[in-house]
Amino acid sequence: MSRAISGWEKDFASFGLVLPKERLQAQARALVGDGLGVCDLDFRRSVDLTTAKGSMFAQTIRYVADMMDGPLLELDNPLLVRQLEDLLLTQALTLLPNTLQDELLGRPRAHVVSLHVKRARDHIQAHADAPISLADLAAVAGCSYRTLQESFQDAYGLSPMTYLRNVRLHRVRAALLSQDGQGTVARIASTWGFAHMGRFAEAYRRQFGELPSETLRRGK
Repeated sequence: MSRAISGWEKDFASFGLVLPKERLQAQARALVGDGLGVCDLDFRRSVDLTTAKGSMFAQTIRYVADMMDGPLLELDNPLLVRQLEDLLLTQALTLLPNTLQDELLGRPRAHVVSLHVKRARDHIQAHADAPISLADLAAVAGCSYRTLQESFQDAYGLSPMTYLRNVRLHRVRAALLSQDGQGTVARIASTWGFAHMGRFAEAYRRQFGELPSETLRRGK
């Protein structure tokens, strides 16, 4: 919500629920794969619990709370706790309005990708290892900066430069997984245009749920 709420009322009780964005992203990744929009997952700031989906999510919260405060309170069973966690995360992703809901529910987006976006997207895919600016993409697409920005936002929920960054992150990941001990994270990242290792590592972790060094170890 955008503002703080405070007050007091006799016999008033409230229930707070915190779902870390990293856990929601990991769950979304498990449901739809490493889609380019996962790291930009965002939810609507308010939810109407009187709608069918809102009411169903409220029921899910009550069910999980009752289980955690009842049968599972004294029972040490990580498997059951994980199942409840998966239920809660999946329901949040599929019932609450968010930027990945079409993909999560298997619905195609209502829009048709414009020719401008296709030109810029194809250029990014073909030349992600080369320097690319927004001006370059606008020239390739044959439209203004603003038109390209708005068209990309409509098509993918991302800016063109964020799309480029995410494509490069996927290329880095593929390279890390294919290494036989000959490469380093810094060398591979710099090959794909990432100069600041701290910012790169954080963006990589948000996208894939692990550090690039962890991916490299798995690829050896």
